[in-house]
Amino acid sequence: MDDCNIENLPEIIKNLESLRRLYLSRNLLIELPEWITDLKHLEYLNVSYNRLVKIPSSIGNLQNLRRLELQHNKIETIPDSIGELPQLEILFINENLVKYVPESIGALISLKDLRWGSNLINTIPESIGNLSSLLSLDIGDNPIQKIPNSITNLRNLGSLILKGIDKDFSGLIKILKRKNVSIAK
Repeated sequence: MDDCNIENLPEIIKNLESLRRLYLSRNLLIELPEWITDLKHLEYLNVSYNRLVKIPSSIGNLQNLRRLELQHNKIETIPDSIGELPQLEILFINENLVKYVPESIGALISLKDLRWGSNLINTIPESIGNLSSLLSLDIGDNPIQKIPNSITNLRNLGSLILKGIDKDFSGLIKILKRKNVSIAK
């Protein structure tokens, strides 16, 4: 259902109990109905390039979700329940209006690729250091003032994007480079 000018999600979708993939990118969606989190078998949800201003507070109910693409919307807040997605491996929320990253993000132990670039985030939560599976992190083009030292705990991190960040994090960058992390500034 990509690129179909959909403004509202058809309710018939909620009857597709075994649905595993839902592609809704490049539409006109402003919000996702709460019932979308009743799709218990959903593994892949792509709602990029819409007009979403929020995501359901019950997003954590999607226990089988492995990939969540929310990029290029107008999302301002991420609910704490985002941390209740134990199988989530890919989270793209770049190009939005997010100001705050919830501490619960640190509970996403399966997360491998996290893209938060081009938002309004000024602080990265301490819990970021708990993401032991994380391979790639994009936090570039944000007005970031604080990156916690816990980021050096990311033993599998191979790529960190800091492009467009004015604050000097040279001390942290040195530590990460010694761990063979590729850093793009």
